Amino acid sequence: MPYDIMELYPFVRSIAVKYYRLFSSGSLNSNAGFDVNDLVHEGMLALHQLNEKGEFDESRGTTFKQYATLRIRGAIIDYLRKSSLIRIPLKKINLYKGYVKQKEALTNQLKRPPDDNEMAQALQVSLEDVHEIKMLIPCIIEFEQTNIQSDFLTNDEVRHQFALDFEACKEKLSTEQFLVLISRLKEVTLEKLAASMNVSTETVRRREIEGRNKMIDCLKGKEWHIDDTL
Repeated sequence: MPYDIMELYPFVRSIAVKYYRLFSSGSLNSNAGFDVNDLVHEGMLALHQLNEKGEFDESRGTTFKQYATLRIRGAIIDYLRKSSLIRIPLKKINLYKGYVKQKEALTNQLKRPPDDNEMAQALQVSLEDVHEIKMLIPCIIEFEQTNIQSDFLTNDEVRHQFALDFEACKEKLSTEQFLVLISRLKEVTLEKLAASMNVSTETVRRREIEGRNKMIDCLKGKEWHIDDTL
């Protein structure tokens, strides 16, 4: 059903303000001349288009606000990506590289992904700095795909970060769900999986859906722009 998207205007504006500050207050350099209201407009437009499609299913246990968040961020990042004057300074890239290496080291040490406070302590930076680094992740990926001139992470480093987050998200799936998800990505049929696991095809289908939804929600929570059709 359609939602009153104007109720989410303050929420859209709060996301826009975060990215505006990230790109214009010293965290990132920009001479593009954009205004925060430009970002708000892009976010509201994405929200309107999403609302018109009517694809939201509240039975999946999520709110419309949660469902729309990634689309809003995606629209804002896409707008920023189209401004060829935006660049990420080398200092921020180096900080992010340190974040990636430290996160891997702590994950190995703690046998679990570190939380933001642990990362801030290990890097000797503020919690706000850690949050800012995490906000850079989708920006780096989007910009790198369009070859905007800047000091970006290499594709190998992006893949490495994704691999770390994927491994962390894998822990949220049962063994059966992960096995089905990986097998289905390799185009193994439901019937073959059902026979090998000695269960019904409906059980395999349920495990696939549950595993996929858990993985997508987890990766989105780590700021990856993931297609819902994964």
